[in-house]
Amino acid sequence: MADTGFVFPGTAVGNRAVSGGGPSWSDPDNIKVDDTSDATTTVAGTRTLGLAATNFDFSSVSGTIDGIEVQVGDYSRTESVPGDLIWTVAVAGGCNLILADDSDGSENKEDEFLIPTGSDQTDQGGGASDLWGETISDTDVKDVDWGFFISWESSGGGQTPQVDFMQMKVYFTNPVTITSVNAGSAWTDGDTDIAIVGTNLV
Repeated sequence: MADTGFVFPGTAVGNRAVSGGGPSWSDPDNIKVDDTSDATTTVAGTRTLGLAATNFDFSSVSGTIDGIEVQVGDYSRTESVPGDLIWTVAVAGGCNLILADDSDGSENKEDEFLIPTGSDQTDQGGGASDLWGETISDTDVKDVDWGFFISWESSGGGQTPQVDFMQMKVYFTNPVTITSVNAGSAWTDGDTDIAIVGTNLV
């Protein structure tokens, strides 16, 4: 099995529609690099719109997709009015894939992430054998719409969540292709000089 390593998105938006969503995110492009600049929003008594990362460079991917892993990096919150900020458990919220047709993935990974605190933290969801309940092809992950989004929900207090970066990793198995380089020769039982060299049968 191969993997792409974590890859930053080429496109970021802060206003992806979610059920019951309220405020959008400021400076969403800040999630495209690991630095000290954050995408931010302020939420009170509702849930945020989706902070979405798409358009990843997965041009090296071919064959069977084995798993998808995402990372939300250096995320935290500040508090202006006491209240709880949680990964939202509503439909299509928390942490979901964005499929190649731009629809929301069905599986929410919010249980795999810690609740935001006043200190930066980085968490990962999914894994090497986790397809998030979807059927995913190598063509899908190369689509510009493919990606994932996050959102949070506030119990009523004034909360300001912030996110430094978002990344994705794809695990895949390359197809095996064997070609003959001496097709003009006859092989007989007992041959001892037949071997696989790279992708060639010689």
